[in-house]
Amino acid sequence: MKRVLFCSVGLSPQVVTETLYALDRQENWQPDELIIVTTPGGKAGCKRLLLDGNNGALVRYGREWRAKWAKRLAHRARLEVVATDSGDLDDLRGAQAYADHIMHIMRQICADPCTELHVSLAGGRKVSAALLALTISVCGRQQDRLSHVLIPGAVLANPDFFYPPPHRKDMVCADGSIVDLATVPVTLLDIPFPHLSRLFPTGFREFSNVMAKISDSVSHVRLVIDCGQGAVFWDDRPITFPPALAAWLTWLAGNQLKGAKGVPRVGAARSAYLHYYARFAGIAHQRRMSAILPDPLDAEWMEEKASRLAKLAMDCGVRPRGARLIQRIGPRAHAVYRIALDAHEIDVVGAWPRSRKESIA
Repeated sequence: MKRVLFCSVGLSPQVVTETLYALDRQENWQPDELIIVTTPGGKAGCKRLLLDGNNGALVRYGREWRAKWAKRLAHRARLEVVATDSGDLDDLRGAQAYADHIMHIMRQICADPCTELHVSLAGGRKVSAALLALTISVCGRQQDRLSHVLIPGAVLANPDFFYPPPHRKDMVCADGSIVDLATVPVTLLDIPFPHLSRLFPTGFREFSNVMAKISDSVSHVRLVIDCGQGAVFWDDRPITFPPALAAWLTWLAGNQLKGAKGVPRVGAARSAYLHYYARFAGIAHQRRMSAILPDPLDAEWMEEKASRLAKLAMDCGVRPRGARLIQRIGPRAHAVYRIALDAHEIDVVGAWPRSRKESIA
């Protein structure tokens, strides 16, 4: 795997070597490629303090810690400068340009399955940290990481600290205390993030469009059951279910919309199911079904309905978030069934048409 370290830098490029130190000394993880994204205001500092081939912090780290890879990294590092109106991330246009730029880079990295991406949140403005976290959530895969490096406050305020040296080196802090920089703790905190890349087709470009799609995916009603038409719709596409399964699905949907945990596998009332069955099969069929079904409903009958519905849904391409449509939760004797959706993704609409009532009568 090709290892890529992705850092955002403002006016303090020290965060790059602090992160590298933690990865190298604590985890034996050395990047093959270093990508630094900054604004015009941070460009000069990165070149002079960090990437200078003679005395930049990366070259010094390589000399002091005998890490030849660090010198090579300094010469090959990609410095990406995002132009903004003010030179900083202090308005919406600048933040938008920055977000589009880092998403373009991350998308290219993550398109290669043989890469391992590590994103550091430590540098730059709070705006850049927020955008980095959102972007890796959109582009990141299981092998990718998001982290933040933590340094003690007294040392953090010193612009000359780039990493702990291998030998004792004293520093006088602002409060007059003396700190041996070789003993400074550098902590790398892993930050979990959601993996949302499956929500997007290849070729997405603008950050704002991606955020809009995420919002739409979260709030979008995916499963609509129209009792008036006796029809089920998935993402506005009609799905044909037999009346018995459509009724069972509507029972689960109604249960979730009321805020219940689920329909119990054992001890479910026959009348609860028949109430919905009548809406899809009619009163006459409901009466015949009532004469057949036990009360309470048999657990194996419930299991069969769940299994058939899940398989039929899968055959129709209905796999919410990659999962089966029907979930069974809890130990077998106390399990409940529910739809693998949140309540805001489900809607049950439509009245029982008068024509159907009259025809049944």
